[in-house]
Amino acid sequence: MLTVYRTVTRPVTDYVRRDRILATQAAATLVTQLGVWLGIFLAGFTLALWPSPGRNLTTSLADAGSSLFTLGFAEPPGTTPAVIVFIAAATGMTVIALQIGYLPTLAPPTRSPPRSTRFPRCGQGRAGTARSRSRPGGRPRAASAHGDFGYMICH
Repeated sequence: MLTVYRTVTRPVTDYVRRDRILATQAAATLVTQLGVWLGIFLAGFTLALWPSPGRNLTTSLADAGSSLFTLGFAEPPGTTPAVIVFIAAATGMTVIALQIGYLPTLAPPTRSPPRSTRFPRCGQGRAGTARSRSRPGGRPRAASAHGDFGYMICH
């Protein structure tokens, strides 16, 4: 997938246009990965169902596809094919759930982190002055349990 995007963006010289094209790379990779995984599982479960008595490749593909995508329109007779069908249904739901669970990591951050996680610049306290860092007697105060690390780093 990386090679495809490099090939497509190589002739693009405008940064904004190239950025717009590359912004779709993560989503396209995820959709391609989902399709490849489901295709491999479909082929595997089709081949696992094929040796069952009275089965040919077409009916095995229908049974595997029906169970992998949890459609349930085909039910093979016998115990062994039923177990394979249940495993295929669980596999299909698991693969799709994992892919959906990965989607939020593709979204860019929408807001800056909370102010409490940012360190103050040297010489600036919570009130914006160096005096807020010291006690009335002139001695510097110790770092608080809430993480007054800006004082420790700057002094």
